[in-house]
Amino acid sequence: MPDIDGTPLVWLSFDSEGRLDDNPKPLHALHEAMQRVQATDVLVLSHGWKNTQAQAARLYQAIWRNARPHIPSSRRFVLAGIAWPSVAFPTDFDDRAGRETAGGALAAPLAGGPSDLDPRTFERILRQSLPGKENARLRSLARAAASDPSAETKAALAAELARRMQALAAGDDAELSDEAELIARRASSNPELLFQISAKPFVPRDGEDGGAAGGEGAGQVVRGPLASIARLANQFTYYPMKRRAGKVGRMLGGYLDPQPFLANTRLHLAGHSFGGRLVTACASQMKSLRPQSLTLLQAAFSHNGLAASSPAGPGYFADVLAEQRVRGPIAITHTHNDRACTFYYALASRLAGDGTMAIGDANDRYGAMGANGAQHVDALRHGGFPASSGHRPVAGRVNNYLADKVVVAVPGGTDAHNNIGNAGIGALLGSVVSL
Repeated sequence: MPDIDGTPLVWLSFDSEGRLDDNPKPLHALHEAMQRVQATDVLVLSHGWKNTQAQAARLYQAIWRNARPHIPSSRRFVLAGIAWPSVAFPTDFDDRAGRETAGGALAAPLAGGPSDLDPRTFERILRQSLPGKENARLRSLARAAASDPSAETKAALAAELARRMQALAAGDDAELSDEAELIARRASSNPELLFQISAKPFVPRDGEDGGAAGGEGAGQVVRGPLASIARLANQFTYYPMKRRAGKVGRMLGGYLDPQPFLANTRLHLAGHSFGGRLVTACASQMKSLRPQSLTLLQAAFSHNGLAASSPAGPGYFADVLAEQRVRGPIAITHTHNDRACTFYYALASRLAGDGTMAIGDANDRYGAMGANGAQHVDALRHGGFPASSGHRPVAGRVNNYLADKVVVAVPGGTDAHNNIGNAGIGALLGSVVSL
């Protein structure tokens, strides 16, 4: 059995339909690990857009090594590492535009900046974003619209995009169904809107820290029909992954809830990106067990998700608060440094045709938890992270943590959305699970 610096790590691996691989062996392994170390606590960790278990393992290792120094030595933990089949978000070519040269990801640049993607990169993004036989027609229509951006080809692509979204959302995910209905309605009435939206990337204007309506940014805009269609394809990856995260989370809750060996153990849930949606769905699903804590690290789901009421309606996971599913603190990190949560997630607000609000900010009904924290709930708002000076999480409350100084992009390396394996996040998680 693997461990992280002496703390046992048990893998709970799921397939795309939410089924636990080799059930019930991983649950038996979890129980055995708990008995071996006489565990007082179990921490469930879920990744977001990670392609492999090895990548998830490195993330969990970094998080735990930074958290462990902040946890009393009397507490004995077992880690349950979630592995679920997710899709990596394709290359953010707009962010790279200012650094690329001709012959790479971009076509030969013009005086005003890059003109378009090259065909090879365009095809790669299509296949990464729209994989499988079920998306074959969508890929074909995307190619047609890129080579001949007429009203007819755009309308056909918009209609197929809406159809695929509705198929993904059918039946078991009310939040996703609402978004699919909105996009289908807009795509039907005004298919050109999708292409107006995707003509520009979702990046802050120069000098802004994020959360603005978005602008072109000097040297960062890739223009042209290939780039426009590629942005739509990129955006599509959110919807199957969002649905899958919810399904795996509900199934995880169903597997854990009846286990007698967890009844007298402090169970903690922590997730990153769509993994935040996964662990929240898990908490919502549980009826017998009540997790001790819930930590959402740059979570990619609605910032209204915990609200009993909001401008977008009741949150999909409102029962987590209304029925007090979590015993202790709920901690949520948020920052507009996180482009994935602030801009890409909020496409639906542009599709709604509302140009009066900043894209992805706290007033955007389609904003993300990782951009703004939990909205329309009674939440404590922390301007800093736990340290000797304060900002400790409060049990029984939602704790929104502004992460502007902690979740930051690393020049030439990790983007802000994925930079959570650091000392600040470790201090926060350590404080949360210690209560």
